[in-house]
Amino acid sequence: MNQFELTEDILKYRKETDAFQQSIQTRSEQMQWKFYDGPPFTSGDPHYGHLLQSTVKDMVPRRMTMRGYRVERKR
Repeated sequence: MNQFELTEDILKYRKETDAFQQSIQTRSEQMQWKFYDGPPFTSGDPHYGHLLQSTVKDMVPRRMTMRGYRVERKR
């Protein structure tokens, strides 16, 4: 099995089992953490300055999840 097939199998498994949502639901509701996010690009069109902002918006909720908090994501 090559790397591409392995990746496809993992993605298929995660989608079938709804692994991401299950990982959130198994966390305690007593340890919720909320991250209020503004618009993706406050000044109009995206540019290189938005890279830091986007990185922080991704890293902070991931870190809090790894620390055991329940961080719900909404689109």
